[in-house]
Amino acid sequence: MNESAIHCARDESRLISDFHIENALDKITIGLRSSLITSSNMKKIIAYNEVGRAIVSAVRNGIESVDKITILPRSGSIGGYTKICPDEDVISSGLISKKLLFSKIEIALAGRAAETIVFGKSEITQCSLNDISYATNIVREMVTKYGFSIIGPISLDSDNNEMYLGDGLFKRKPLIGENTSSRIDNEIINISKISLNNSIKILKKNRVLLDKLVDILLNQETIDKKVFKLTTSKLLKV
Repeated sequence: MNESAIHCARDESRLISDFHIENALDKITIGLRSSLITSSNMKKIIAYNEVGRAIVSAVRNGIESVDKITILPRSGSIGGYTKICPDEDVISSGLISKKLLFSKIEIALAGRAAETIVFGKSEITQCSLNDISYATNIVREMVTKYGFSIIGPISLDSDNNEMYLGDGLFKRKPLIGENTSSRIDNEIINISKISLNNSIKILKKNRVLLDKLVDILLNQETIDKKVFKLTTSKLLKV
C-alpha cells in the first residue's frame, strides 16, 4: 500500500484507486517503467511476442489466465510484458504437474513461435531470449529432477556427484555417464522443439485473433483483462 500511496500522490489524487494499486503491483513484480519504444518495427515485434504468449496461455489455461498485456517496457527487459495469473491450486498445494510445466514451456516459447509465423525463420530476433532461458530451465528440471521424460523417474541433477582424490585435491566426479548425459541433452532439445511446434500450431490456428490483438495493443499499448476476454471469447480456437 505504501507504493500505491506514492502513485496516488504523484497523480495528486486524494484517494488510492485500483489504478494506483495496479501500478504499484506492476512496479514491484515486473520493475520500473523505462523509456518508451519509438521504433514502430520494434513495437510490432514485441506486440507479437506478448500476444503470442497470451493466446497460448488462453488455450492451455483458459481465457481468465491472462490478466494484462503491455508493450510498455520495464527496467531490465527488452520489451513488454504479459501478466499471467498464478494457478490457485498450485499456490495452495505446492504441487506442480507435468501438464502444467508443459504449458509453461509452450507459453514461454510462444513469442518465438509468433515471430516465426509472422516474420519468418530468418527474421526472428533475440526478443524472446529471457523466455527461452526460462523454458530451458523448466525442461532441464523436468528431465533431471522430476522424472518427467522418457529417461525415467530418476534424479540426475547436478548435485548427483561423488568425491574423489585427483591431483592431490578433492574433486567432484559426476555419477552420470557420457551416454546418459547425451540422452539428457537430446531429451531437453526434443521437448523444447515439440513445445515450440505446439505453440506454432496454436498460433497458426488463431492467426486472426493474433493479428486482431496486436492491432489493439499497438494502438492502446496495454490490453487489460476485460478487453482481452471480450476479444478472445469471440475469436479463440482451442
